[in-house]
Parts: sequence; C-alpha cells; structure tokens
Amino acid sequence: MRAGPGLEARGLQSLQRDGSLHVDFYEQWAVPPAQAVEDDLRQWLADSGLFSAVVAPGSRVNADFVLEGELDVFVADLNTEVGRAALALVLLDQRQGATKVLLQRTETAEAKLTGTEPPAIAEAMKGAIAELLRRAEADIAAAIG
Repeated sequence: MRAGPGLEARGLQSLQRDGSLHVDFYEQWAVPPAQAVEDDLRQWLADSGLFSAVVAPGSRVNADFVLEGELDVFVADLNTEVGRAALALVLLDQRQGATKVLLQRTETAEAKLTGTEPPAIAEAMKGAIAELLRRAEADIAAAIG
C-alpha cells in the first residue's frame, strides 16, 4: 500500500472551511495512515475466509493473487462535515503463469463528523476507512468469484 501525495505524514488532516489543508502537528496517527490501512486490509482479507493465506510484501511465498493499492484521500472535510477516504486497488491473478488484471478500481467512502475536535475527526476518518475495507472485500470477492 502506497501513500498518495501528502499522506506520508502521520498528522491528522482536515480540509478547513476556507479551503486550506490543516495537518495537525500534535494530533497524530500511531503509524502512517497507508501502513495502517495496509495492515488492516491484510487482516480483514485474512479474516474474510476468501484466501487460504494472506501474506505481507516481501514474503517468499508464491502468491496466486497480488493486491496493490494506494491511499489517495484521508481527510476530514469541515465544509461537508465528513471524514473522507479513497483507495485505489489493483488485483492481479498470477495462477496461469501469466499475469491477468482482475480488478482495477478506486473506492471512496465517507463517514459523518460528529464534531470538529480531533477525537471526532479521527472517528469519522476511521469510519470511512472501515467502509472502504468492506467495499474492498466485496470487490475482491466478486473479482475472484
């Protein structure tokens, strides 16, 4: 999972009412968002039962499927009062010796903000990511089904 432009930082990001982007220096995610999304997606897919194993990048296991992605949006929009996330995914099938693209899609999700304080912003952003994970699982299940 790659981080889209500006998403390498761990600071909580919000699109202000004047259109500027605020990256909070004091309110930060425990790990960079793209790393967290990758870890969560890997765990989500492992728990889904769709695959016999879900391995991390760098594994020596020969994989039937390869999933690549980029976290393109991860921000709280104070104008529309939502946490927003977008994830671009590419699923490759390597079972027949040649690589075939099974899925190429960008999913977006939103979750309503309940306030403008950092905890409320973080909750909305986590809600948007959870919805993205649900959609990614459904997309992948349909693609391999």
